[in-house]
Amino acid sequence: MSPSYFSLPSPCYCFLSQAVARGKTSGNVTPATGPTTEEAFLEQFRVAYSSKDLDRIMACWCWDGNTEEDLAPVRDQVAADLELTVKEIRIEPLHGDEITQFTLKGVTYVTNLNPIARVVIEFDTGNPNATNSTSLLYGKDPDGVLKITTPRPK
Repeated sequence: MSPSYFSLPSPCYCFLSQAVARGKTSGNVTPATGPTTEEAFLEQFRVAYSSKDLDRIMACWCWDGNTEEDLAPVRDQVAADLELTVKEIRIEPLHGDEITQFTLKGVTYVTNLNPIARVVIEFDTGNPNATNSTSLLYGKDPDGVLKITTPRPK
C-alpha cells in the first residue's frame, strides 16, 4: 500500500493534510522533552519506525496550535506507513521551495515552527512504480526540541 501523501511535491505532508477549515485551536502545547540534535532526532525516528511504535512516531510532531481532530488524519496515515518496510531515514537540507503559508477556504495557515531542514523516510513499497518516500519539514520548538512542523491558523 503506497500512502497517498507520497505523490505530493516537496511540501510537508502533514502541513497539507491538515489544511481544512477548523474552529478554535485547543491550545495544547508540545512537551518540552525530546531530541535537540539532528543525530538524536534521526535516531528517534529510526527507533520509532523499527519498533512500529505509533505513539512514539506521533510524538515527533509539534501539535501546537492544532486540535485533537488535526491529529487523526496524520495518525491514520502513519499507521498505514507502519505496514511498509523502511529502507532509510535521513536528513536533507531545505530545498528552497517549501510552503510555509497557504490559504484554504478563506483561512490562512502557517507552519507552527520555522523549518530548518527535512527528514526523508524512504519505504520499500514492493512496487517499483510507486512513490516510495516522504519528506517532512521540521524545526526547533521554543525549548530547542526538534519536531515535525504542522499548519496552524494564522
